[in-house]
Parts: sequence; structure tokens; C-alpha cells
Amino acid sequence: MKPDGVGWLYVPNGLLDGPLPTHYEPVESPVANPIYSQQSSPVLKYWKLDGNSLATPGDPRFPYIVTTYRLTEHYLSGA
Repeated sequence: MKPDGVGWLYVPNGLLDGPLPTHYEPVESPVANPIYSQQSSPVLKYWKLDGNSLATPGDPRFPYIVTTYRLTEHYLSGA
């Protein structure tokens, strides 16, 4: 909710990716983003440490996609 009491679909300022919300794949997605040229969110916080590298989308070393839960990513306004 915004101060006027409603949610906004169009945001005139304050977003890094444009006036409309953009689809991003999760950071370790096994596929490339089919909708947008940028793979992950520009506000993603990632600490580059030795032994903590991310696999690239479609990495042949990881040919299987497995999940044991129904919610794989949840975004709560960056908190």
C-alpha cells in the first residue's frame, strides 16, 4: 500500500528497472530469463567469496532441477 491507500502497478520513480515491475529469474535459475535481457534483479545482494560461486544458467554440471517445496522464492520489499 502506498500513502494514498492503494497499490500501484505503474511507478513513476524510484525503481531501477523502469516504470513497470520487471520479471527476473531467481539468482540460481537453471534457465535464462525468457522475458527480459537482464537475468537477475539489479538490487540483488551477493557476496563473492571463495567457494561461493554461482552456477550459470544451463550449466551442464547441474542437469537436474529438483525442489521439495512449493515456494521457491519470496520477495518482501528487500527487507
